[in-house]
Amino acid sequence: MKKTICKVLVTTVALQAAMGATPSLAEQTKGVAEQSINSAKQTGKWEQWYNWGGAHYDWYYKKSDGSWHTGWLEYGNKLYYLNSYGAMQTGSTSIDGTTYNFDNSGALIPTGEGKWVKVGKNHSYYLNSNGAMQTGLLQLGGAKYYFDSDGTMQTGLVLVRNQHYYFRSDGAMHTGWLKTDWLKDGDQWCYIKSDGKWH
Repeated sequence: MKKTICKVLVTTVALQAAMGATPSLAEQTKGVAEQSINSAKQTGKWEQWYNWGGAHYDWYYKKSDGSWHTGWLEYGNKLYYLNSYGAMQTGSTSIDGTTYNFDNSGALIPTGEGKWVKVGKNHSYYLNSNGAMQTGLLQLGGAKYYFDSDGTMQTGLVLVRNQHYYFRSDGAMHTGWLKTDWLKDGDQWCYIKSDGKWH
């Protein structure tokens, strides 16, 4: 059923105040190298609309091109989720079969333990115990993973600090011998040291 909504005049001050002061990103991601989440890339604005069908107000995020954002949104070092209509979610919400909890301001509530988030077929993210997306190299269990500046897990050959590393399709760093079939020299073998560096 399509929701009918009607726009009301509102400022974003209330939402920003509800978000309140939070620990710095560095505090949220202690122990993880190369932290840098690019919230500055978000150039849209929050707007509140009245939902006639639900008789309540919902928050939406309007992108710079005028369209409504849907899905996961990283804003102010916090993660929000906007449903297929663009409405920001609060409370307990099931997303792709996994239950997430969001506070009254819509921010993802830290779980006290890390959590994988898969968006579509090709994008995986890892949220630390504070709910912040990880970037850079990260040790999880017995494997290392690499997340780029927007938090997306990387696979294949990746350049990290002027050194190549190879990450398998599940994102785990590969070490030891690796036979490749994509090099022009035919059956060439490459050796990857125990620290994951490509040689």
